[in-house]
Amino acid sequence: MKKERIQLFIRDGQFPFIPPFTEASSWLNTTLDLTKIFKQVENNTELSLYKIDRKTIKSGSIDGFTQKTADKIEYNLHLLRDHYQFDLSNPYNINFNTVKPGSNGIIWLVSLDNIFRGLRIHHPVLTTYNTIKYLNHRRRVENVLFYLIHKIIRKNTAIEKRDLLIKLIKETYNSHTQLERSNIDNYASVLSEIIIDRKIHSNEKYAVFLKHNISLKVDFYYSLLVHFMKDILEIRCLLRLPTKIEEQLIDQGCLGKLYPERVGMEILMPTHKLFSFFRSAYTTNSIPLSYKNMSKHINNPNPSRSRISNTHPTQEASEIINATKLKQLKSWRSGVTPENDHLAEFLESLSGEKYSAFLPFFLCRITSMWNKFYIQEAASLKNEIKKHKNLEKYLDEEWLLSTFATYTKYWQKNAQAKTA
Repeated sequence: MKKERIQLFIRDGQFPFIPPFTEASSWLNTTLDLTKIFKQVENNTELSLYKIDRKTIKSGSIDGFTQKTADKIEYNLHLLRDHYQFDLSNPYNINFNTVKPGSNGIIWLVSLDNIFRGLRIHHPVLTTYNTIKYLNHRRRVENVLFYLIHKIIRKNTAIEKRDLLIKLIKETYNSHTQLERSNIDNYASVLSEIIIDRKIHSNEKYAVFLKHNISLKVDFYYSLLVHFMKDILEIRCLLRLPTKIEEQLIDQGCLGKLYPERVGMEILMPTHKLFSFFRSAYTTNSIPLSYKNMSKHINNPNPSRSRISNTHPTQEASEIINATKLKQLKSWRSGVTPENDHLAEFLESLSGEKYSAFLPFFLCRITSMWNKFYIQEAASLKNEIKKHKNLEKYLDEEWLLSTFATYTKYWQKNAQAKTA
């Protein structure tokens, strides 16, 4: 008799109403991979974790675990919870038996809630009421949407399925997203066809399907950011912000002008725009701060990892250090993600005693993720165009850029409105 397999985890769903949390965490160079997490702490003498083979975790995440392996994983997770003070309680009274396969909202809710709890240890003034309330709302909508789709598919004729699916998708998107109504009509028609037939009949419809997926991702991430910035807005008086950053927070939700944008032959990415904005935000006497002077706020490089030696004259060594720091700043502007401590020290020096580095730190992390989000979608789109002849007639990178340029619209619609 085959032993019962135990499911411990919710697999990533690919429907973009709420994208997988693993996607966003990868943009921060973090991971939810249990193998890597256990590996990183296995030499910690304060913990006595069971060693579990990588292949066992990989296969078990798909097919389920034996009772023995499941017990070991749960034991490890409880040790990590207690050691790192993770909160694995259920403050939202979620009935996990009702969570639909393919949904991602639960992972987002639990993960962000724990991240914010950690942040409040260092920044107790931070409240994330708007962010968590929005996320919990969208999570519930996602679950209901999946439930109703499955119900429609099981109990109706083909014609009834199509009509009911179109009605469901249109009502859900019109009520709970900020997608354009004319686009929603097209998305509902094509998506219902794909759900029923499991295939797409033309490049034109495939282009609509790709636009749907990208637009829905953008809608989720931009809505989430807007609600987070609403939380920041509520404590702005405590953040000691430079005037220009405070003005951008109020008028543009801080991010309105930082979207990827084509200028001439190149695309200016969010990190590039952010550091350019810092030049005017931290200016003195109305003269923009030069990148050379900005780079001086980066800590000196570790001598053991630089070209500096004791044989270099003092002036030459100083020139090498300054050149290294300017090069480092250029790499950050281009999207290289600095270590948290390194970035925090730079921003604290740049801000000085007069201002707080709290919000600028978040802006650096958000724009770094924004870079990677755009690069991911642009590369995926380029690959689809390469695979499907004539697809470019209906979809190209200019459409993608225009979709990514909509953050201000989200801010203007939500900033003064009550959170859903």
